[in-house]
This record gives sequence, C-alpha cells and structure tokens, in this order.
Amino acid sequence: MGSKTKGTKAERELFHMLWEHFGPALRSAGSGSTPRPSPDLLASNGKKVLAIECKSSKKENIYLTKKEVDELNEFCNLFKAEPWIGVRFNNMEWFF
Repeated sequence: MGSKTKGTKAERELFHMLWEHFGPALRSAGSGSTPRPSPDLLASNGKKVLAIECKSSKKENIYLTKKEVDELNEFCNLFKAEPWIGVRFNNMEWFF
C-alpha cells in the first residue's frame, strides 16, 4: 500500500473515531495541495473545535516540517480551533 493510500486510510479511520467518540468531523480532501493552510480533519463537540494534521508511518517516528506546523497554527488562529497532530504507527493506537 502506498504512503498516500495509507495516509488516506488513517485519516478515514480517525474521522470515524471522532464521529463516534467526540462529535461531528469532516475530512479536507486535498489538504496540503492548496496554497491556503488546510488541516486534514476538523471536528467539534459544540465546545471545542479541533483542527487535526494526520500522519501515519510504518517507521518508529514521524517528521513534521516547520511549514506544516506553521500552517496548522495559522489555520487555527483564523478558525479559532485547537491545533492537534494525530499520529498512527503500524499496529498501534493513535497518539496526539
């Protein structure tokens, strides 16, 4: 499975988990392919709004670029959301 396919699968998994355990969520299709900052997922429980950048890896670590973090923070400042980073390693639960 390619990394893009694996990343999409992980985003969808987290999307469904958020709906089940937190509140409504939506995926931003094509996030990272637009000149505007756009997180992978948005979710809200009516009190909190989360903007989530998702990463998945078969390795033991992940790397975020400064640009990815800056864009997540920029979006959150404009949208009044909490910035979160969700990481899913093979055969493990999500880390935030």
